[in-house]
Amino acid sequence: MIFIDHTSPPADISITYLLLIGAITLEVYGFVFLILSDWTKVWLLGYFKLKKVRSGKRWSRKISKYNLIKFCLRQQDDSMWIKFLGKIRIKEMVTKHLNVEHEDVDVEVKSFIFQQLKERSEDVNSLLDIKLCKKLLSYRGDNVLEKLECLDLLKWSTIDVEFDHSLLLWHIATQICYYEDVKRLKGSNSLENLNKCSKLSKELSDYTMYLLVMYPNMLPNGIGEIRYIDTCAEATRFFQKMRKTIGTKIDEACHELYEVDTDLLEELKGDTSKSVLFYGSRLAKQLQTLGSRGDWGFEKKWDMINRVWVEMLAYAAVHCGWKEHGQQLRRGGELLTHVCVLMAHLGLSEQYQIQKENSETHEDKLIECPPACDPFLKLLRALGFTPRRTINESN
Repeated sequence: MIFIDHTSPPADISITYLLLIGAITLEVYGFVFLILSDWTKVWLLGYFKLKKVRSGKRWSRKISKYNLIKFCLRQQDDSMWIKFLGKIRIKEMVTKHLNVEHEDVDVEVKSFIFQQLKERSEDVNSLLDIKLCKKLLSYRGDNVLEKLECLDLLKWSTIDVEFDHSLLLWHIATQICYYEDVKRLKGSNSLENLNKCSKLSKELSDYTMYLLVMYPNMLPNGIGEIRYIDTCAEATRFFQKMRKTIGTKIDEACHELYEVDTDLLEELKGDTSKSVLFYGSRLAKQLQTLGSRGDWGFEKKWDMINRVWVEMLAYAAVHCGWKEHGQQLRRGGELLTHVCVLMAHLGLSEQYQIQKENSETHEDKLIECPPACDPFLKLLRALGFTPRRTINESN
């Protein structure tokens, strides 16, 4: 049997060998990847007495950030390189990835998230009260606003709209509020305190926007991608008109957005566009109005915004499917995945149920995952997580 007809042209023979080598290389790579995968190591646990499948920590302790306003400002770049990317129709894809920034998760940010989730778990008086648990998991900023008596004013930006809509609104408003506060406090001793107060909001705002743009399947279902595209298009047009005034300065761009008259948005916008750009400006004005009240100040305003973002992050984490979380664990896990596991550890998950231990020697309750989640939990335990906890039975 002749494997290759050597009477064929040399070019055809070379291409054939090249394709053959490529196919073999891919097969070898796939086999090695399978052997070294976490699932193979978990399977080996049944034959070897190992506590963990790997030592050390896989998560890089970094989060990715994506700023919508910065991205739209960079769209105005008319350099030869950008024009070339536009001609081959990959400009948006390349600039989108170039707009992603990576930053270490600040210890204070992690501590604040943990404390907020811990406080929420303590609100569950009885773990048998599934309705109360579901109610806590349904909050996406409205609980914080209600406690501060701001829900009537701001519920149009939270519970009255879809989650991705709310995320875009608060992302834009967070940027505008920050740069307006910087402009107002410039030269004063309060500027350093402002940066400290707003750090968490800015990080979570950019992080959730990164998820919306790069991993929309990790967020609750909606038309977030359409809203993002329409909002970017409107922002790019707006910044193009103001190009001589703002250039590529984000502080000037945010100020121009803040100065837009937002009283007649419904009449001007129409129904075809899903853009939320100027609605974000309206939200920023309302937040700034709250901050200027005598009993508030910018510290209380930013504390509220911080708590809203943590609540929105928790909502996104618990409403992301285990399949998506599991896929992220292969790469070390997104912050969203770690928040989800932490919430499950604290008992804040609809997928966890309470069972009494059969042994008469124990008087504890166990929070366990339903059988459908067993493979995922097995992987978590092997990776060193503890996806269930023991809670002393209340009297």
